[in-house]
Amino acid sequence: MSVARPHWLSRLAVTLTLALLGVALVGLWPAIAQRQQGRVRTELTPKEAEAVALERQGKLLTARRLADEILAEDPDSLAGHFVLAKALHEAEGSLARAMFHMKRAAELHERAWPRGSGDEVGLDWHRRIYFELQGLAGEMERYDLQLDYLDDVREAAPEFRLADNEAWAHLRLGDMDRARAAARTAIGSTWEYERQGGLNALCAIEYSDHNRQACYDACLAALDGSRGQRAAGNRESVVVDASNAAEAAQSVLRFDEAERYIREAADPPANSATNPWRFLTLLMLDQGRMDEAIEGLKAMQRWRMGQSPDLRVHAQAEADMALAVTLLVGARAEDAFRMADRALSRPDRRGFTSNTPEQALGGHALIRRAIRRLDAELIAEEASWSSLGDRVGAVARASGRRLGAWPDDERVIHVLTDPKRLHATFRVYAYGTVDAPVWLLGDLVEVLGPGVVGAVLEQARAAEQMPGLHAYYDGFEAEVALAQGEHRRALDLAQRALADLPHSERLVRARVAAVGAEGARRAGDLAAAMPLFEQAMQGDPGVVRRLGLALPATVEVASSQTAARQAGDLLERSPRLRETPGGFRVSVEDQGAGLRACLVSPAGGIVGCATGEPAPADSDDPIGDAARGLARAFHAETFAMPMNLSATDLRSLDGTTALDAEAARERMNRTLDELMAP
Repeated sequence: MSVARPHWLSRLAVTLTLALLGVALVGLWPAIAQRQQGRVRTELTPKEAEAVALERQGKLLTARRLADEILAEDPDSLAGHFVLAKALHEAEGSLARAMFHMKRAAELHERAWPRGSGDEVGLDWHRRIYFELQGLAGEMERYDLQLDYLDDVREAAPEFRLADNEAWAHLRLGDMDRARAAARTAIGSTWEYERQGGLNALCAIEYSDHNRQACYDACLAALDGSRGQRAAGNRESVVVDASNAAEAAQSVLRFDEAERYIREAADPPANSATNPWRFLTLLMLDQGRMDEAIEGLKAMQRWRMGQSPDLRVHAQAEADMALAVTLLVGARAEDAFRMADRALSRPDRRGFTSNTPEQALGGHALIRRAIRRLDAELIAEEASWSSLGDRVGAVARASGRRLGAWPDDERVIHVLTDPKRLHATFRVYAYGTVDAPVWLLGDLVEVLGPGVVGAVLEQARAAEQMPGLHAYYDGFEAEVALAQGEHRRALDLAQRALADLPHSERLVRARVAAVGAEGARRAGDLAAAMPLFEQAMQGDPGVVRRLGLALPATVEVASSQTAARQAGDLLERSPRLRETPGGFRVSVEDQGAGLRACLVSPAGGIVGCATGEPAPADSDDPIGDAARGLARAFHAETFAMPMNLSATDLRSLDGTTALDAEAARERMNRTLDELMAP
């Protein structure tokens, strides 16, 4: 979970700022003085005046072209560096280059107007330059520097407090007392935008301080405030505060409420660093609503394409990981790995959220590790219907995938060497946890060791008093018990967790059921294991594969056809099935048009069925191809969440091509708009 802030609060339009200060900026531009290398220029050149006017009108691409020309003619043009920095920041999202040119503008300003000169024109430049510098520093996660620049802004405008920005900077530096004091100062402001920023900051502060109910109350207060601004056209504030309210509702296990708030954030779109469709996609995935999750991914990318370039760069890795997690549940390991790998190699900046880069690194590494291990299980399954020679190669490839997870194990361990982050990770929907789904956190038992996880869970139980969280801890402890060989205890803990876990937590419940089932099986209690395995398969059939488990089952061939018998033999070799009388049944039959296999529970319920493709007409081994086709289809359709996603859909969800094309169109359209404007 992360709490976000509206980017307009950290980048408030300078025209509004100066209007609030009572400064008639428009009338001052022609008289702005610039003193360079011992000479004084009392007016902007015509080209500088035009560039500044274009920047103030938001025509940044044309302003940038003029700024390039100005700096080619005069490398010490304050106006040129300022306008170029604004264009690089807001039109291109190039923060480092923008910071370079804005700092150069600040240096030139200091040469032209020494501190304390009292020149009103110099003070106007001072306000604009340092306001931009503090915003850039915050976005670049340089919070000490941001606080220094905030002092510079106040030097020129003492009445302009910017306490909301100060609160966020102290929050990110871990000084909660100063952050809370600054937020309350902002809330008491007579300026509406600063008051709203203070409410937003207090929401983040209470979240970061693990005060669940106080966070929920503060986030709802911020949402109520931003709703009042919607009539004034400030849609972005509603997007951010409704998204924060959704995450706060989730933290107190109010999932229906969370979905209501996040849908409020998502419609209609707005230019915001917060993408509510990412949260909504993952929420629907947690609840096993795969079709809706895929539609959410599509909406997530459409939202990103509508963002300005400076905001779009903040959310690429998050979008990639949302797609990777969805593909993981759908057992699309190769595509999932590509997206996870891209996210880890190109991490997002965290200037607009309360999350830290380490949280993203740890969570994304844990997800990529799960993808690698899924791939190893898929390879092992493929080996079961392959030739002997192919099986030998598959064993080597599967081992390679498992060994390939070792660097990600090390990344996760490195991130969780921080005791606070380790503790927070198991507190569920709390600040400081690694950015990974709750249903995947059980993998940490293998990464960190059951002893470490068991000790952390004991601390988490002691720290959390909110009803309902104990069920999650019971589920985690069931995994610890299973890893330690306490099979009966694993069963008991899993059953206790399932009695109280929210029913909307479908993937969490499925994993807990699978762990309890395996504990019962190892304890020799098949009667207890079977309904739990069935519950796991009904909730999330992929969990059995991801955990590397096998269902107690027998294979029955209800056909005398050679292909059906061969298919039965192949299925008996499956790593997903363990020969056990009295368990599940896999029935294989010949339907004339093709072979069909169904997984049937001990109670007679159909868990899943698959029909194999007929062998191609030019097949050299039609019987063998038909048998292998059924084995492949059975595993694909029975041990993964249904995922109707074509290659074309996946390319569009990848987002890169579409976003590059959209960015090019955006630049062209903005240039044309600026050229055609009167």
